[in-house]
Amino acid sequence: MQAGGKIEPSERAVQALCRELNEELGLNISESLPEPLGTFHAIAANEEQTVLKAELFFLRIAPAVTIAAEIDKAVWLTPDEAEAFPLAPLTRDHVLPIARKRFGT
Repeated sequence: MQAGGKIEPSERAVQALCRELNEELGLNISESLPEPLGTFHAIAANEEQTVLKAELFFLRIAPAVTIAAEIDKAVWLTPDEAEAFPLAPLTRDHVLPIARKRFGT
């Protein structure tokens, strides 16, 4: 799963992303850095009857993060390495293909 969360009523998606990345990974990023990739739908990872709507962004950062909030563990994986992990549907069906296309793997 990617870091993220629900958009508050007064927020835009990029503002929610910046807030969640700060809360979950200790990252302070400018709202101008994330590149919007679009809106995607997938079955929620732990709730098979729930379809989630996610606005995805591309962001290149250094791998040093500080996990906090709901995050138990953070790992950096190549698309090939990710195939061996139990991936959330959003990651498997949308994020991984985008990563493969962007990084030519």
